[in-house]
Amino acid sequence: MRNLLLSDFNEFVEGGKEDKIYWVTNYLEQRYQEEKDFNKIAIDTARLALIIGLEVKIFDDNDMLVTDTHQAFNNALPIIKKRLKSFYERIGSIKNKEFISYPLFSGGEEGMQIVLKSIPPLILSLFLVNVFRKFGVISMIEVALSPLLVKIGIPGVAVLPIVSKYLAGGTAMMAVSLDLVNKGLMSAVELNRIAGFTVNP
Repeated sequence: MRNLLLSDFNEFVEGGKEDKIYWVTNYLEQRYQEEKDFNKIAIDTARLALIIGLEVKIFDDNDMLVTDTHQAFNNALPIIKKRLKSFYERIGSIKNKEFISYPLFSGGEEGMQIVLKSIPPLILSLFLVNVFRKFGVISMIEVALSPLLVKIGIPGVAVLPIVSKYLAGGTAMMAVSLDLVNKGLMSAVELNRIAGFTVNP
């Protein structure tokens, strides 16, 4: 089975990372359905992944490395290499990279299993966040942390999105944050600060 190993060297929020992984796998699988030249498509995919912040290793059916980010960059035409250089330079600064394997051409079965397995923890996490909110735990944390958060430019109301992020993930944090923005309790600038804070506290 062909595999794609990925490492997110920019450490974006989890939801964004998963989206990027699906973009890359979908791109590779769709191109292969149209063109059937796996090696060429693998190289193009490695370059695309580099642009969106992913380092890749792509293997064939025999578990032989077809290409990786370094080969795809080094074998690029000079004009392409010039465009990719700033992205490529970031990879070298990351130590102890962890790659996650994603099987290719699996027909979506594994993806559906992942989705089904993630639903119960997500529901439980959102339930806990709402219980904390209902019983005033979030309000108490807001009161306790507001002075500290305000000193670093984050409003006290940011406690709920931050708790949501660590209990239910990045998508839940964004949903809670957008609700606060729509209610006028948080600005877009503050939302950006919160997102940056949760990624790199």
